[in-house]
Amino acid sequence: MLDFLGRRGRIVIVLTLLLAGGGVVIFLHAILFPFLLAGFLSYVLLR
Repeated sequence: MLDFLGRRGRIVIVLTLLLAGGGVVIFLHAILFPFLLAGFLSYVLLR
């Protein structure tokens, strides 16, 4: 498949995968960050 697309297609696929991965990471980070922060604060304050 990659040989068929050639160099330009390969670059486009890599960029698309990177953007998708970055979007997923940012999305998950935005959801999980408050929980991580709350857990860390409760651990520090209630230790």
